[in-house]
Amino acid sequence: MSAALPSGVVTFLFSDIEGSTKLWERAPDAMREALAQHDALLRRIVEAHNGIVFKTVGDACCCAFDGPADALASAVEGQRALHAAAWPSEIGQIRVRMGIHSGQCTQRDGDYFGPALNRVARLAGVAYGEQILVSAATAALVRDVLAGDAVALRDIGVSRLKDLSQPEPTYQVVAEGLRADFPPLRSLDSRPNNLPSPISGFVGRAKELEDLRGVLAGTRMLTITGPGGIGKTRLSVQIAGEAADGYDDGVWFVDLTALRHPEFVAQTIAMTLNVHELPSEPIEKTLTEHLRGKNVLLVMDNAEQVLTGVARLARTLLSQCPRLTIVTTSREPLHLAGETVFRLGPLSDDGTSLFLERAREAAPTQSFAPEQLGEIAALCKRLEGIPLAIELACARLSSMPLKQLSRRLTSGLALSTKDATESERHRTLRDTIAWSYDLLSPDEKAALKTLSVFRGGCTPEAIAAVAGTTADGAMSSLVDKSLLSFDDSGEDGRYRLLDIVREFAEEALDAAGTADAKRKHAAYYARLAAGSYAALDGDLPNERAALEWTIEKDPAGAPKFVETLAPYWRARGLLTEARSWASSVLSVVDANAKERAALLCLAASFASLQDDLGEALRLAGEALAIYRACGDEHGMAAASFRIAEAVHRQGHLDRAEDLYREALDGYTLSRDSRGEMLCLGNLGMLARQRGDLRQAAELLDDARRRAENLGEQRIGGEFTIAMGWVQLGLDDLPQSRRLFERAFVEKSQANDRYGVCAARQGLATVALKEGRRDEALAEFLATLDDANELQVKDYVARAFHGLAAVQALEGANELAARFLGLADRLFEESGRELRDSIAYDMAAQCLEAIMPEPERAALRAEGARMHVDDALVALKAERQESKPA
Repeated sequence: MSAALPSGVVTFLFSDIEGSTKLWERAPDAMREALAQHDALLRRIVEAHNGIVFKTVGDACCCAFDGPADALASAVEGQRALHAAAWPSEIGQIRVRMGIHSGQCTQRDGDYFGPALNRVARLAGVAYGEQILVSAATAALVRDVLAGDAVALRDIGVSRLKDLSQPEPTYQVVAEGLRADFPPLRSLDSRPNNLPSPISGFVGRAKELEDLRGVLAGTRMLTITGPGGIGKTRLSVQIAGEAADGYDDGVWFVDLTALRHPEFVAQTIAMTLNVHELPSEPIEKTLTEHLRGKNVLLVMDNAEQVLTGVARLARTLLSQCPRLTIVTTSREPLHLAGETVFRLGPLSDDGTSLFLERAREAAPTQSFAPEQLGEIAALCKRLEGIPLAIELACARLSSMPLKQLSRRLTSGLALSTKDATESERHRTLRDTIAWSYDLLSPDEKAALKTLSVFRGGCTPEAIAAVAGTTADGAMSSLVDKSLLSFDDSGEDGRYRLLDIVREFAEEALDAAGTADAKRKHAAYYARLAAGSYAALDGDLPNERAALEWTIEKDPAGAPKFVETLAPYWRARGLLTEARSWASSVLSVVDANAKERAALLCLAASFASLQDDLGEALRLAGEALAIYRACGDEHGMAAASFRIAEAVHRQGHLDRAEDLYREALDGYTLSRDSRGEMLCLGNLGMLARQRGDLRQAAELLDDARRRAENLGEQRIGGEFTIAMGWVQLGLDDLPQSRRLFERAFVEKSQANDRYGVCAARQGLATVALKEGRRDEALAEFLATLDDANELQVKDYVARAFHGLAAVQALEGANELAARFLGLADRLFEESGRELRDSIAYDMAAQCLEAIMPEPERAALRAEGARMHVDDALVALKAERQESKPA
């Protein structure tokens, strides 16, 4: 079309067909016909309302209008026409979702660019088929036009749309002939959360939801129990989403499905909340401190297989975090004092509604006459109202009519398990899955059994490695039959079995008596352990399952597996998990084997990181004895280095230096360049602690160059930061700044948040020394934010050293003294002995020059009782008072 594009403030209408991918796969010829009809219909209506279709992408239409009222009228008329149109019978009713937003943008080559386009695209993306969503900007422009009209805007709340930083007040268009009732938007809400977005609408459970609203308002520990497949997860997500506005610090969903070890519950929750493990304290304590004082709703899903770990942690968190509320789903209660148990039963009358909704999704071309509703109700009753059973049954409607489905399912459900201890409902659900399983082809059955070895989902590449490329066709078929789901939101996409389907398939795999799939699974994830950390983040449950199988079935390969995963555990701060796995492998490794000694050294390093120095010395000492007995010079060097690390942390610098040099000699003789680098770097840090800055500079510079040559970017970055402090001590401020800035960039690119915090602390101190107080204040505050988020008390204390120095230099002496007192307490809690803080020295010297010692001591004692949040409030008040009138 040659018409000029609207300019200035433009109103955009974006639309696309819901579920078009499946429609294209099912009936491509019919979809080509339908898409041409769809495009012509919308183009005619848009142009009739003075708009222009400036772009089509697949089945999406991008339209622009000068007037927002024209866009609104076009959307309403378009939905009515789409609903009334006759579509090819192979695909049934076309459902189109629409979004409308007004804003300024840039034109180029017949197209638009700018944030307004992103916002309208996201708005359309979260709508449901047949729904029209309108942004606040457009709503404000059309509100007067709507007065007395048959079209209205329904306020459906504030939505946080994907990839957009600001929440969006959202409105739904309500008009005669348009569908009005939709599920909650599939968008992020105004509260922080990670609640999973439902693929399909929530149906029924009105009575349960009403009861749960009241229960949740009166308890801090709610457990939703019921048999597998009853809908516990979906109900917990729904009630959590509804309650989100009542939790200022967010609603967080923790999926425990893939977890098999109760001792990892705290770590799993910490990873979800982005809480990092500290070397000096148990993860349970770190997690408790993170949640203390926060108003949070924590949903722990599928807790039954780690029930003891969940119960123990829930008791601790609830006793020490008074504003925390926990909801768990489990097949049995936690049996905690104060726990409210909500037992979820089958659907009653809602079963028919669920069947009709899921049938429409599974077989859009099928329709049901009123006289068939009784047959559907009877079928749902025979399925005992279990949502999963109903959904699995509906999946068959794409290949058989209702009458045949009812007849076939009746005979399938007549089977029962021989296990008399199995609950009746679970037997029925098992039979439902067995019935679906029996309808699969041999290739599909084989693929389903192979898929059962994966935990928490898997990539197509992983399936190819374990099942071979011949399973590709079966994967697509299993997805169509709702036994397998595929999430394409990531780079490669992930397949996932429902957990109860996976359990059934694993039973079938075990009954077949073959370990080939589990062996291939373990081999694949052992190789993947050496890959990118981002890939490991998504497959940690699989890595755990593979390592567990290796320890049990192939113990000879377990030490190498643990050594390969060790750098990942170190980078992600999973220190407790690393030590747990190392301990498990040590229990199956030969007492005198060299591989045992190597694993002992690895375990000693993680023990040192957690300041468990006695254990570190014991482990490394045992390793040294094994290596000596074997006459292994390189091994003796490695064990001596780990002993030196522990002695160094104890503060015995002379003994540590002797051990580092002994290790260095051994590494040099065995030509271990990495070992030499580590020794030189630690000797440089030790020299700096002694005050020998020249020697420290030489050693660290040498170690940093070696790290770069070896490709050890993370370790090289740590040496760069250490060199920055050396140069700062030598008063070479420009060189110190360059080093800290370099480290900051490298750590940021590597997503090393601890490294970013450390580099930023250095930059803040440089700015302080340079007299740039505003910059120093900003950087110290940023450091404090990072350290608080990481729960690193050492750096929280150092940030307050810097804030105290800035305040002292600006004459806010009482607040500076209080900050030093707070920092003293935090520093002591961190377990460190050497303060080594330039900012502290500057603050203390300023205060000593102008304030008597008794007054300083009293203020520091007062500060030691302060909370970090109270200190920040006091700082803000001080900054406001000091501003010129």
